[in-house]
Amino acid sequence: MNTFFRQKLTNKTIDLLEKVEDRKTREEEEDCLILESPTILAIISLPALIILGIIVPIIAIREGDYIWGIIGMIIFGGMCSWLTGYSLFWKVVIDHEKVEYHSLFFGIGRNYPLKDITRVCYNEIEEIEVYKGKRRVFKVSSGTYGMDELVEWFREEGVLVEDNTPREECYKIMWHTEEAWIVIIVVNVMGVTPGIGFILYCMYKNISLQTTGEILETIVYSILVIDALILEWLLTIREKVFYLKYQDGKYSYHQLFHKEKTFELDERITYKAREDGIVIYQDNKRLFLTSHGYTNAEFFGRTLLEKNIKCIKGEQYMEKYRDKGQEEI
Repeated sequence: MNTFFRQKLTNKTIDLLEKVEDRKTREEEEDCLILESPTILAIISLPALIILGIIVPIIAIREGDYIWGIIGMIIFGGMCSWLTGYSLFWKVVIDHEKVEYHSLFFGIGRNYPLKDITRVCYNEIEEIEVYKGKRRVFKVSSGTYGMDELVEWFREEGVLVEDNTPREECYKIMWHTEEAWIVIIVVNVMGVTPGIGFILYCMYKNISLQTTGEILETIVYSILVIDALILEWLLTIREKVFYLKYQDGKYSYHQLFHKEKTFELDERITYKAREDGIVIYQDNKRLFLTSHGYTNAEFFGRTLLEKNIKCIKGEQYMEKYRDKGQEEI
């Protein structure tokens, strides 16, 4: 079994290292543009899928820990499979007649004639959204190599290109998509969750459950450890789903377990600047926290200073926005 996996991993690694050269050759020979996920993702995700999603759960099941084996296979296997699917199968190929999109689910492809593509849009966080009529057919994440060339190809083929890239009158503040997935996969899936699972595994292996006190103690420890894991995931998901948007002269924000809410940047608004971000209040009631490191955060910070919104505390943390505004002027 181990020999089989090693051979598969070796073959796949060789294939992935040849991917860039193959892509260049195809572009030259077929006069097309190809967008693919970074090769490094496959080199990381495939071993993670084999080790965390398959080998470790199988070992746990063989040791008699069926529950942990199944849970590990579902959690690690699912997340690593998603990342592996994206790294191995996701692809966009465009030529002068059609655009071809391969999803991360086993590379399932869909072809769209270029004449059916009605518009291409750079959205508020610099993602590319491709539309057929009013329906979005696929999206390319910001930061993907070659996305500017893809938009230029559409433009040269006569497809309407809308530019909603972030600027003063239209922007969206949120945790950058790539950073969010790195934290979710690397920190939570490959770090925190396995660590907590190992703690629980050692606990049940080494603690005898003969008396009522030992049983209650084990239950309490288990609840605390599992609560810590749940809290870690909730904090991560909360950051992932939060956004602050400014469009058509209106501000709105979205938080976990809440619908999008609007507000006006008037005298009712105050804020506290912290080392990690800005806390917004309305009538002394906290609305949300936006981090300094979020995508497009500089637009909102600069607006708070320009509109002389009252800062309750932490003016020194706003200097970065003031300096940027002065440089632009």
